[in-house]
Formats: sequence, C-alpha cells, structure tokens
Amino acid sequence: MKRILAICLATILVFSLFPAPAMADTSDIRVILDGVELEFDVPPMIINDRTMVPMRAIFETLGMEVEWDVSARNLFPANRYNADAITVIASKRVYGARSGTRYVAFQIGNRYMTVTTIWDLGGHRQSLSTIDVIESRLPQIIDNRTFVPLRAISQALDADVDWDEYTRTVTITTHEQINDYRLEGVWRLVRVSENVEWNPGVEIEQFEYMFLPDGTGVWSISGDNFDFSWNFTWETENNPWRNLLTAFDENGYTILSSFYYIYGNTLTFLNDLVLMESDFYQAFERID
Repeated sequence: MKRILAICLATILVFSLFPAPAMADTSDIRVILDGVELEFDVPPMIINDRTMVPMRAIFETLGMEVEWDVSARNLFPANRYNADAITVIASKRVYGARSGTRYVAFQIGNRYMTVTTIWDLGGHRQSLSTIDVIESRLPQIIDNRTFVPLRAISQALDADVDWDEYTRTVTITTHEQINDYRLEGVWRLVRVSENVEWNPGVEIEQFEYMFLPDGTGVWSISGDNFDFSWNFTWETENNPWRNLLTAFDENGYTILSSFYYIYGNTLTFLNDLVLMESDFYQAFERID
C-alpha cells in the first residue's frame, strides 16, 4: 500500500513540473474592422486573456499578402532571429508623401515580431519597430492552423484596437489613408511646424487654398488689418514614389512647389519625402 502511495505522489510531482496548456475560449468573440464584422472559418480564441485569430484570414482582410516559411534574416535583428523556426512575412503597400512596402515578420514560437517599411525611392529602409510579443500571445499553431495576436498585428499597421468585455467584441479602426491625392476643394491652414515664420508683426487669422478642377485656384490670407488673395494655376506629379504640387502665378512664375500627402481630410505640405524627416510642414483641413 505504501509503495502504491509513493508511486502516486511521484507521478503527481512529475506532472506538476509541467505547466498546463493554456485554455482557449472561443465563445462568441466578434471582430469589427472599420464598422464591418469579420467572419472567420475558424473562430477567434482568447488564450491567456489575449485574442488570437487565424493568421491568413486576418492578414488578407487587412489587405496584406502572406508568405510562409521564407527567409527573413534581413528583417530581424541578428540576436532575435531563429534560423530553425518557421517564418511568416506579411506585406502591404503603404502611402504617404512617398510610397513603399511594409513588412510584418514573425516566427512561430519566437517572442519578437518586426515591422519594417522599405520605401520605393532608392530602396531606403526604415525600421519602424521590433515588437516584443510576450509569451502568453506568441504566434502558435493550433489544430494545424496558425493563430496570431490580433492587437499586435493590427497595431503594426497603425490601427487602433479596442476590446469590449461586456459584448466580447474587438473593434479595429485602420484610419486607412486616402490615396487618390485629389486636391479639388477648399483647404484651411490648421497647424504648422515650429520653424515656420511669418513676417514680423503679422498675425494671420485665416489662410486657405482653393483648388478647382480646371487647374486654377485661389490662395487667400487674412489678418487684423489685411485681406489678400491671388489667383494661380496648379499641376501635380503623382508617381509611385512621390506626390508633388506646383503652382504658378499669372506670369508663369512658380509660387509653390512642395511634396504633399492627403490623410483623411488633412492635406500636408512638407519639404522632405517623409514627414518625420521633414523640418518644415504645413497642414490644412478640408472645409468644402
């Protein structure tokens, strides 16, 4: 009897050394992307308080192309790449004052996920971040399906993620950038960089551009003691790596030449191809 009891105690001790597998909760989890509820062939799971979703479904819904088991050594810091692990890369075109491709790379069982953008112009590379995915939400294979942490993936694409515990709903807002670059309309100045200087003593109350579909426009500026406006003609150069606006006065002289991009209802002029690298910018809001 004592021998049997000893064996039972030893067995319990051995199994206590190994953590129990995480319990997956799949009951009634909703995912809303930009107001539209997503449907998955395999339901999302909550594992250790983290929402996990099928990898390919969420990437393709977010407009990303997926490559499986490829080499991604160049997208990882040297000390964070596991040559023996399965690697997944998801990529998507991104747009701003210039365009490029954003890569989200991770490995099954690797706690690090990298987010990198390579711009078209000259292949300039901008490493945005290396995300330390904590162990409770590592990308993992469950029943032959790869699940990834929804919040980490969404935020890699600059999306906002909210969780409603009461309705068990994840809401993702992508703030997708308008990419038609149409300038037609009226734009009012709302903010400038700190180094933008006006003439001494000039207090500007309102500064607007009006771009008309026929390639003409009106530039107006007003303050306490003045109110001026100028007519101009304008043209744009939009190609895969930059968006350039040029405006001319009635004599054909260039009065404005600037890189620009449109995000939602905001038009931004800047003197460099990337806003974060620019030391001068002006932002306008569409009012009509």
